[in-house]
Amino acid sequence: MEKKKKRYSVLTYIFNGYEKVHEIIEKDEDAEYILVTDDPELVSDTWTVVTDEKLDGLSVFDKCYQVRFHPFDYVNTDTCFRIDGSVKVMSSLAPIVDKFDEGGYDVLLMHHPRRNSLIDEYNTWILGRGYDANNAVKILNGLANFGWSINDHGLYEFTVCLMKDNKMNRDMNNITYDLLKYFGKDGEIERLDQTVYSYVVDKFGGYAGIKVLLTDESLITDSRYFQWYMHNSDTKIGKTGHRGYLCQQFLLGQPVEPVNID
Repeated sequence: MEKKKKRYSVLTYIFNGYEKVHEIIEKDEDAEYILVTDDPELVSDTWTVVTDEKLDGLSVFDKCYQVRFHPFDYVNTDTCFRIDGSVKVMSSLAPIVDKFDEGGYDVLLMHHPRRNSLIDEYNTWILGRGYDANNAVKILNGLANFGWSINDHGLYEFTVCLMKDNKMNRDMNNITYDLLKYFGKDGEIERLDQTVYSYVVDKFGGYAGIKVLLTDESLITDSRYFQWYMHNSDTKIGKTGHRGYLCQQFLLGQPVEPVNID
């Protein structure tokens, strides 16, 4: 008998042992849970583990972004949550999918809680993480050639997203991936992806009429659905004491108030 197709997928990934496996607390019988890895010895009680040998020899970020921006190459449904390995699934995600489907959305995104422009994000990485300032200038100049403006606002956090398998999302994922490869150096893909993806959503998605369900970081720090952790640890990241909500939030260049999913 042919298996009934699941309603939605949850896709995560762990490469080079960067994260520990966060086991799922409550699974939905109508969902599939896929964990992609490069470790043939990685096991899980709750995830279906897939070892992708095609990624052998790539840098850790090339591996991550190959999965992140090609999610439907790994799942068997047309609705997919793509979550970082630092995020634990706490309960059924069906209520989110219900809201997503009822609204006819293309993608669910989280707005960044503290920054709302690409320049602010690059400056933060330069000052706090030693990011190459010359590389930031190169990327911003490159995006300016494609229509980005210093006056543009909008920055999406890519720790969790939900998307439909449609031409718009595949095109935006491919454009983002190609730009990250173009902006990379020393044979490796560009590390900072949420700036480039934010640009693609606002410019290409906005032009194509994308419908975004915009929420905020409380989805992963203060909801019944997900819990975010410090890298490779059981230390929870909470809304209080981690990052406040300190800036005007934008969607497709316009000021908005995000939806509280919970």
